[in-house]
Parts: sequence; C-alpha cells; structure tokens
Amino acid sequence: ASSSPKARPILPRSATGSICPTGN
Repeated sequence: ASSSPKARPILPRSATGSICPTGN
C-alpha cells in the first residue's frame, strides 16, 4: 500500500496493514 504491495509477497496482508504485519 505505502510503497509496493508486490514488493513483499511474504506478507499478503501487508496491503491492508501497510508494511506492518504486526500493526494490523
């Protein structure tokens, strides 16, 4: 979301929680 959602394929939920899997 913030930068590139495809940049972090390890964390698919990163799209909604930005780059913070622990935050969301």
